[in-house]
Amino acid sequence: MKYEAGPSITIYTKKFRITGEWEKELYYSSAGEEYETDGIQKMEIYRDGVITYFEDSTEITGNWEFIKDKEEIYITNDLFNPTSYKTFKIKKLRNKEMLLEDEFGESRRFFK
Repeated sequence: MKYEAGPSITIYTKKFRITGEWEKELYYSSAGEEYETDGIQKMEIYRDGVITYFEDSTEITGNWEFIKDKEEIYITNDLFNPTSYKTFKIKKLRNKEMLLEDEFGESRRFFK
């Protein structure tokens, strides 16, 4: 499966491309407007399914996995009870750039 925004050809697996340290650079509303917002600012995704991220200056550790034929990433944590989760559609996944879209159509662009 190819993501909407590329790349069209790559030698790296999706798991290889998604793991690493990411920082959010841009946030887009569902109308395509660019602005700054709270939420996940920085995250580290590990190959073993663990994720650590900073949300509104709080460090959160949880788990991640690909779902829907690796078209989406599912993130869970036990910070809140019951377990909270986030699901993002992967719009772009390159070695150093990732674009995730939430259920409201709002996108976040991350860079390594």
